Parts: sequence; C-alpha cells; structure tokens
Amino acid sequence: MALKTRYRLVVEYCGAGFAGFQKLSHKRTVQAELERAYSHLAGHPVQIWGAGRTDTGVHATGQVVAFDSENPRTPEQVLNAGNIMLPGDIRVKSCAIVGPEFHPRHSAVSRTYRYLIALREPDALLQGLAWCVPGPLDLDRMRAAAAGLLGKHDFSAFSSRPESVRRERTLLKLELGQIAAGSMGPPPLDRLGGPLLWVEVQANSFMRRMVRMIVSTLVRVGTGEVEPNALWQNVEPPAPASGLYLVGVEY
Repeated sequence: MALKTRYRLVVEYCGAGFAGFQKLSHKRTVQAELERAYSHLAGHPVQIWGAGRTDTGVHATGQVVAFDSENPRTPEQVLNAGNIMLPGDIRVKSCAIVGPEFHPRHSAVSRTYRYLIALREPDALLQGLAWCVPGPLDLDRMRAAAAGLLGKHDFSAFSSRPESVRRERTLLKLELGQIAAGSMGPPPLDRLGGPLLWVEVQANSFMRRMVRMIVSTLVRVGTGEVEPNALWQNVEPPAPASGLYLVGVEY
C-alpha cells in the first residue's frame, strides 16, 4: 500500500456562490471544488476534510482543510497549483505537511466566527458581505447582554436544529466593536468605511446557526426591543448568512 502524505491548508472563500462547504449532489460547494482540484493534482481521487461545515452564503478567511495524497508534492507546489486550478472565489492561503493523526475537525479545540453589520439602509453592493441594519444600535446594551452568554450553557435555544444528545457549548469569547464612519476612497469604496459593527464569537463548538441567532438577538437588544437580561427568553431567527465569516480554528 502506497504511503500517503497529509496536507493541511488554510483556505478563504466567498460563500455567495456556494451551497455551503459540504459536498452536495448537483450543487456547487467548497468541498467539491477543492476535491476536484486536488484530485487532479494528486492523480487519484482525494477526500477533503474541513474544520467547519459553513452554510450556504457563509464566508471564510480561516477555514482549515486537509487531504491525503499518494503522490507527494512540496507544500509550495500544493499551494501554488491549487490556486491555479481553483475558481477565483476560493483561495489557499497556506499549506503544510502534517502527521496522519491530524484532522481539521476532530483535532480542533475551538473555532472563531466574525459577523459584520453595516449600519445603513439596505445596500445592493454590501448585501453579500454584511447584514445591512439601519442604525443606530446601542453597543453598551448589546455588550451587557453578551456577557450573560459567556461560559458553559445549554445553547439549544440558539439553534435551528438542537442536538438531541449534547446541548451544552462553552462560549470562550463574545466581543463587539464598531468602526466609525469614514471615507476609504471614491464610491463605491466609501461604503466599506463604516459605520460597521462586528461581533466575534469563539466557542469549543457550535450548534447549527448558533452564531447567527446570537447576532440577530443582540441586534434586537441594540434597538431597545429586548432587554439585556431577557436575551435567553427572546431568541430571534438567524441573521442573514452573508454577514458571517469563519476566521480561525484553534488546535
């Protein structure tokens, strides 16, 4: 049996053109595109494993994937060849050879997501990159509510598909910040200059749509419709997928 080399890649992608990360029949997915490219490079079918199964429309700047190849290449060759063969909305940022025990999902100890909210009326050019919410939002109220979510809790209320066995998750970080309005250049670049609100969430693992439901409920707190101490009792439907980014996986 041929020896296999395992490669670990950090990948970014724009989720707007994909039906999520995980491979699906007759739909364009990130996993399928990566497998197509790296099967061609390896000269045999390869299976891609990912750290996070991002939903339709969700982006990534720090997705971690891995695959095995029977035909070894240098990490530089894997990175460069992949970026030549992959479509323009997927980019490999780094590549390294790892041991056979490494698995992007099972070896991870936490994942970090960032959600972007543009404080403006709906904007056609920002729809795929951020959630447009007419401001203002009270950041202090939102932070007070966020503090109550930190730590280990049953987060099934914040999931569109609660797990039947393990409902507890440990929220390690929930931070909010705002970028003030300011021009970044001529239109349309000025639209990216704020005001922009970001929510960053780190946990040992996440339930389905958990981050997006936390964000949408925090927005209701920010508008004054929900009291900070009543967050758990007023969970909102998930915020749009277009504002969500997988930014890091910790091992």
